[in-house]
Amino acid sequence: MTQPMLATPQNFVRWLLPVALLLGWMWWRVVQHLHVIWTVDEQYRYGWSVPLLCALLCWRRRSARQSSTSVITCPPGRLDDGSPPPPSAWAHFCLAVTLILAFLGTRLVEEANPDWRFVGWALALEVIGVSLLLLRAIAGPVALRQYAFPVAFFLVAVPWPTVVEHPLVQTLTRGLVALTVELLQAFGYAAIPRGNVIETAGGLVDVDEACSGIRSLQAALMLALFFGEWRRLTVRRRLLLAGGALALACVFNLGRTLLLSLIAAEQGTAASTRWHDPASVVILVGCFLGVWVGAHWIARSQPPALAPESPSAPPAFRTLRGPWSVGFVVLVLAGESAIHFWYAGAATAPAVDWRAEFPRNNPTFKPVALPPVAREILRFNEGESGTWEPGDGTRWQMIYLRWEPGQVAAALARNHTPEICLPAAGRNVREVWDLAAVQAGGLSLPFRGYAVEHGGRPLFVFYSLWEDGALTLRVGPQLLTWRARFEAVRDRRRNRGQRVVQVGLWGARDAEHAEALLREQLPALLRSPSNR
Repeated sequence: MTQPMLATPQNFVRWLLPVALLLGWMWWRVVQHLHVIWTVDEQYRYGWSVPLLCALLCWRRRSARQSSTSVITCPPGRLDDGSPPPPSAWAHFCLAVTLILAFLGTRLVEEANPDWRFVGWALALEVIGVSLLLLRAIAGPVALRQYAFPVAFFLVAVPWPTVVEHPLVQTLTRGLVALTVELLQAFGYAAIPRGNVIETAGGLVDVDEACSGIRSLQAALMLALFFGEWRRLTVRRRLLLAGGALALACVFNLGRTLLLSLIAAEQGTAASTRWHDPASVVILVGCFLGVWVGAHWIARSQPPALAPESPSAPPAFRTLRGPWSVGFVVLVLAGESAIHFWYAGAATAPAVDWRAEFPRNNPTFKPVALPPVAREILRFNEGESGTWEPGDGTRWQMIYLRWEPGQVAAALARNHTPEICLPAAGRNVREVWDLAAVQAGGLSLPFRGYAVEHGGRPLFVFYSLWEDGALTLRVGPQLLTWRARFEAVRDRRRNRGQRVVQVGLWGARDAEHAEALLREQLPALLRSPSNR
């Protein structure tokens, strides 16, 4: 007769170590995907602290459970005693396999679309689901209820979907600009709203950059959820705390925008810029202290929490069959290998090493330093900008950016286009059109044109995004559609270098004239092996 396999340390290592390796790998892949936006997007930099906060909440739950006088000491569980698993274990096994397969499918899509926020949510939900299922299989349903919120708390670090975030942020930012202008005028200062920019007598205050703290709503919500769980508040009190945190963030952002606008009106935009960082620190500290005090005050009126639920049976170690844990690891290894070989066999176009060639021999040429904020956000490997006048009554400005191959390249190059930047800077875009491919030095570049109102003078902006090794080059929002993203998977495109050329042209009569000038001048502005 086969002896049951007791839950000895050796057997824990044998059967539970594969589970730890599996979850460790899956969580690492999620963090690896999210770290790009945690690094480059100021509003989500708090994401680096969320894994630690999840661990603190788990420790808090464990300490509360151990300190309860009602906890029952359980006999050692059995990993595999030869008996058939309960029916519920088969359901959990099938669900875990489904989530792991979904995780691998999402990984396949992620390799071609590292900037897609849908991928971030899918990966996070899948790894949380697998973690909770395995937690239930190892420690039972009581432990699942104990640790479900601390594990799911990780979702606060996942960037909001673009379809939700962009309209919300733009609406709140425009409302903040309008309210700030009303207050400035009430205080006797002249101010005019221009998109996300406030024009004062001393200069412009860009709310989208200088006061982007309106987006700190996510951080305020994260603090409210954390302190609500830490204080073990009821659901109704947690909702009250979250609402107060969001209101507090809005009030602090209004105060900062008003302060920077007053400084700009009195002392100029240079002085306003110097106050940007101190104001940001005040908002961060103020929100933290406000939510912490609010959680403490709300918790005082709450009845004492009930003792943690005690398990009524030994831990359910044997519902996690030994071969299952090894099978999960083998499944993930096979899936990751298949993903690697899928993209490794991609067909690519011949590599072309080209770059912008600024007319430095033109006496009117002036290099333009790219703002430190742009360098910090875009994190390009190479960037140049300059203006010049060719002598025909027009004025030109060109920006050239290059990202080396990697996930950051796709995430940053695709997400910073004139569709986003021009309206946010208060520019009124009157017309948008796609150009036929522009030929320049053996290259065929796709361009998108923008007719913009700028100080009473027409401004035409031409934008091109080049993807190294791509068989087909496209530019514009169609790169971000669902169809295009899955086409990238089909075509096995991933982690390629990106280059952006953006040309601004003043003095053209109309869009047709501007396009003709671009086609005429661009061959001299790009350097490739064919025209050296």
